[in-house]
Amino acid sequence: IVQYGPFVMNSREEIEQALRDFRDGVLA
Repeated sequence: IVQYGPFVMNSREEIEQALRDFRDGVLA
């Protein structure tokens, strides 16, 4: 399990996807 800021994910790929989704949701 990887913790990155407020995100806790199982893999780096999940973190990167979550960051893309988060960024798209905030900036869109």
